[in-house]
Amino acid sequence: MYKCLNIEKNCLLYASLFGMIVLGCNHPSAYEKLVERELGKGHRQDSLFLGVTFGMTQRQFYDHITPLGYQGIVKQGGDMSVLCEIDSFSNPININFFPKFRNNRIYELPLIFTYRDWMPWREDTKVDRLLEEVLLFTKQHYGDDFIEIKNPKNDQVAYVMVEGNRRISVFIDNYDKVKVRFTDLSEN
Repeated sequence: MYKCLNIEKNCLLYASLFGMIVLGCNHPSAYEKLVERELGKGHRQDSLFLGVTFGMTQRQFYDHITPLGYQGIVKQGGDMSVLCEIDSFSNPININFFPKFRNNRIYELPLIFTYRDWMPWREDTKVDRLLEEVLLFTKQHYGDDFIEIKNPKNDQVAYVMVEGNRRISVFIDNYDKVKVRFTDLSEN
């Protein structure tokens, strides 16, 4: 009889867990609702950074970036990236970027922000301060409809905005880097 009760308890436990999982899957998060709503509008937002757009081919990207290099707006960064230097932050900023291509078209553009004169002991170049400044910069250029999302695996916070097919995510990427990632959600 004792064994039988244990089996019944285990079955009840497993049934309860399965029910919670199923119910949890049926309730989309605020972020999932936002993505569904924005994609449902059918509005395309392809504008990214410095005139780069979703859907550009590699050739179009290079043809667009090359004149910016001649004008001194960008230069060669590390690892084949493009480097843009901005002095309008509290400390000079470097932005390195290079798009990701799928079927020879841009579907994602990560921008990596760092303080040019970062040092671990300097309070004015801490990554938390960089995050605040990059988020403000991003809001000024793309709008302030960002929501805060916590990654349940590591409690890292990301600020996310979805407009049509374009998602913009802003988050700390490393001890000295903040990443702004543009993703075409219609490509996922």
